[in-house]
Amino acid sequence: MAKFQCVNELVKALQPIDPVYCFRKHSLKTASNWFKQNFPGEVLYAVKCNPTETIIKTLIKNGINSFDAASIDEIKLIKKLSPDSKIFFMHTVKKERSIFEAYFLHNVKAFAFDSKEELEKIIKSKARLKTYIKNELKDIKEKFGDERNSPIESFASAKAFSEEEMVTSEPVTVVLSKAGWIRSAKGHEIDPSSLTFRGDDKLQHSAKGRNNQTAVFFDSGGKAFSLSAHSLPSARGMGEPLTGRIVSESGVTFEGVAIGAEESQILISNSAGFGFISNLSNAISNQKKGKQFMKTPDGSSVISPIAINENHKFVAATFSSQDNKGKVSNKMLIFPIEELPVLPRGKGNKLISISTKSFKEKAEYMMDVCCLAEDSKLHIHHEGKTGGKTWNLNELDEYISSRAKRGRVLPAGYNGNIKLEEVQKSSDTAPE
Repeated sequence: MAKFQCVNELVKALQPIDPVYCFRKHSLKTASNWFKQNFPGEVLYAVKCNPTETIIKTLIKNGINSFDAASIDEIKLIKKLSPDSKIFFMHTVKKERSIFEAYFLHNVKAFAFDSKEELEKIIKSKARLKTYIKNELKDIKEKFGDERNSPIESFASAKAFSEEEMVTSEPVTVVLSKAGWIRSAKGHEIDPSSLTFRGDDKLQHSAKGRNNQTAVFFDSGGKAFSLSAHSLPSARGMGEPLTGRIVSESGVTFEGVAIGAEESQILISNSAGFGFISNLSNAISNQKKGKQFMKTPDGSSVISPIAINENHKFVAATFSSQDNKGKVSNKMLIFPIEELPVLPRGKGNKLISISTKSFKEKAEYMMDVCCLAEDSKLHIHHEGKTGGKTWNLNELDEYISSRAKRGRVLPAGYNGNIKLEEVQKSSDTAPE
């Protein structure tokens, strides 16, 4: 490329027909540095003064990275030469389309205006974004869209979400009092017996489950009543009476509660010595008056249900017996859980042998049942002098037999009310 000492020399040599622009890059550098050093604010170059790329590139090279643009073309030019430069759209009268394009396509965030009408244009441009996106998607579809490969099928009816499906699944402990008051505590770590109860009321039974499951309450006559766990009152208060939610028969008491997945299993039994295993779903009903789940002999009462897990291999049952002289002795029988039938509902089979005559005369009745794993322990709660004791299963060999047997007499001192509890981990033996 030829070099010239001055403009006159260039004109004389080339004799151009069109105008020729001559730039002194050194002068541009000097001017840029002077403004950056002496102007306290942000230095902007007004592109409309001279939008020649050579000038713009020289200014950018010398540290000018903010520009005053008066049109979309000027904005495009700056974005082409320096995508990271800051642009100010300083023309006070602009088309809505230009505002929209500057903001959404070129990331221009600074606008000048001198009237309410121009401000409204700037604000309104954001509302056009949906239309712009829609048109862009149409263009993409026309250019790159393929024919649908997957079929679109229609169904006769849609299945609505149940209320339980919309509830967050959280661990809860459902608590039932002897007076029939219900409530739900968050978590599984809570000790239900530590809760405060109304007056002389106290804990009857509790069960652990999830907030999005159904809690099933059983009355003494064998009826089952269902309530959504998330609908129960909080255990922070005293709860509320179950009878306020259901329609129950007069004279019945509420003996227990079960909660879990519908396919989970429970052991249900009564004081006449009968029982069976069933899926919890068989006890669930949307009727306020409940459903007859267990058929109970006259004079008998349902015992609190037991949740069964896959590790349970044995059933322990205890009953009270009184001879013709009035002497009371308590017996216990342990038998394989597989000997119990799985039924949808009904009377069940005998767990432990109690004669019909003795039961009617109130000389014999079953007190409690419990499910055991091979490695679990059995704690026998006793209200008498012994207080109770925890036993390893291998210490109870003499009590293990077949279902419907009479069992063996418990040690001396265990002649009062008995409650059975499975202990998963080792625990200190209660005082005898």
